[in-house]
Amino acid sequence: MAELGDITLLGRWHAVGPLVGFALAETDDPQALSTWTMEWSDLLHFEVHPALTDDQFGQSLAANQAYWTRPPGS
Repeated sequence: MAELGDITLLGRWHAVGPLVGFALAETDDPQALSTWTMEWSDLLHFEVHPALTDDQFGQSLAANQAYWTRPPGS
């Protein structure tokens, strides 16, 4: 969709009625994301939620299960 420096804006959606919307962006640079949200903070309220792919989440879940299923004292 749009390139915003190190951020790729993948899409935007708007609710019908209230002034609420959702934007999906991709970046490896959290500082660029912080700068982008601050540039719009006088007009919009942002909530930023990092997300993982299924594969990334599966790796995290597997590591977490290994931690919680280890023998006591190890």
